[in-house]
Amino acid sequence: MNKKLVSIVMCTYNGEKYIREQLDSILRQTYPIYEMIIQDDGSTDSTVAILKEYAARNAMVKLFHNEGEHGINQNFYSAMHRATGDYIAISDQDDVWSLDKIERQINAIGDKAMCSGLSIRFNGDDRRPQSDTRTPNYNLLRITCDAEIPGHTILMRRDWFESLPFSNPIFKERMYDYALSFTAAVTDDIVWVTPSVEDDRQLHPLVWHRYFQEEATYIPQNEIPKKSNALRIFLWCTCHYRQLRKCGRPTYVTKERLICDLNAHTQIAQDGLELNRLLQEPGLIGFFRLQKFCLKHREQIFHTKGRDPFNIIYALIFPITSCWYLRNLLPKT
Repeated sequence: MNKKLVSIVMCTYNGEKYIREQLDSILRQTYPIYEMIIQDDGSTDSTVAILKEYAARNAMVKLFHNEGEHGINQNFYSAMHRATGDYIAISDQDDVWSLDKIERQINAIGDKAMCSGLSIRFNGDDRRPQSDTRTPNYNLLRITCDAEIPGHTILMRRDWFESLPFSNPIFKERMYDYALSFTAAVTDDIVWVTPSVEDDRQLHPLVWHRYFQEEATYIPQNEIPKKSNALRIFLWCTCHYRQLRKCGRPTYVTKERLICDLNAHTQIAQDGLELNRLLQEPGLIGFFRLQKFCLKHREQIFHTKGRDPFNIIYALIFPITSCWYLRNLLPKT
């Protein structure tokens, strides 16, 4: 009787190929699901027929249809606002959840606004990890420059979600998961579920994230920053630095405004304000000021926590390499 109520929110579009496996993994959760909000964005395949089949068998499955296509962001936000549980868990249509995903997150979230955890990419029937399995750095300074919390892992308090300042442009300009995780990071309101290790020594993720070329958020392997392409990314960012910084300035203005709107009087919020203001400064002096900030806060900025002697070098070039995440803002030629 005292269990927290969990609403699952899933948005669908032409997902007939994999949606059954995902629905089954949600319906078999070890933690009872209060309701499942599924909102379709105008599928033209058999997705809706499959959803109707599941809704007919499960009273807690609630199916909605958009009038015309809304796109990923608007579809998810409007679906989230339909939720009535204490918590909202976001689901993609083509992943597979570990059966204890929700139970582990409910046990971990405490009084935080958001809970996330390990998501491992896979392709086809091969469940070997194809992604970084380290605990990410979800500090505000890191999230300012790079998304670290995938939407399909998010469990959040509904009252927190409904209190967000949706008038801020970040909720229209950026993907929903980035906007939500950035906002939670401003008040240090994210908790991470530490993955357990199964008998075969494989990590036990919250989500097996199906990674294929047709998915909405697919990123080619050669565009994912890693050691093998670090030099190429650095050289490309160096060549386009001024243009990238100019294109990215409005995004940092938006994030600065959001931090102010949240009225958070914490050190991390003040550091976040300073970083976003430095990222807007043009010219060589602005570059050196940003470089100095990155050097001082290097343990908070880089992907993994802890000391690393190479982080001094990384900090000095971070003002350049961080531009990689602005590449989609460049004018198309």
